[in-house]
Amino acid sequence: MDIEQSCGSCATSMKVNYSLRFSKGPSWSSSYRCHQCGNAIEVDADGPLGNPVRAKLLEKYGCVALIFGGSVSDMNLVKFIKSLAATDIKKAFSLARKIREQGGICGFSCEISWLKLCAENNGIVDFQVVDLIQCVDGKAYAFLDFFDDLGN
Repeated sequence: MDIEQSCGSCATSMKVNYSLRFSKGPSWSSSYRCHQCGNAIEVDADGPLGNPVRAKLLEKYGCVALIFGGSVSDMNLVKFIKSLAATDIKKAFSLARKIREQGGICGFSCEISWLKLCAENNGIVDFQVVDLIQCVDGKAYAFLDFFDDLGN
């Protein structure tokens, strides 16, 4: 994914590429080389991509949501949450409640695909992935907020 940004050295407009990866959790990298001044940088980091770059990429590429069906019990959601992070049971139930209240979890397509795989690995099959526009009232629990609340 790429967005237009200014070079940190000469302020020339250029495309900066961002990539997201998932293994035990999200990580990202970014790279650019300014054709004007030659300034180049590459960054690799663990955790989800933060704002304001995240907001620009979501605006450009869109957002999808993972919505859990009614047959998914709170206990199954807790199991799913605990598979993502070593969190205590009380916090996991609180996050499960928040997922239900907000109608699902939304983020980049690759983030939601990773959560979908984690849900399937925990035996959860009653869910759907939809464009955010199709979500109830157009809102859902943002992936970045969810990940922060997990305590990662």
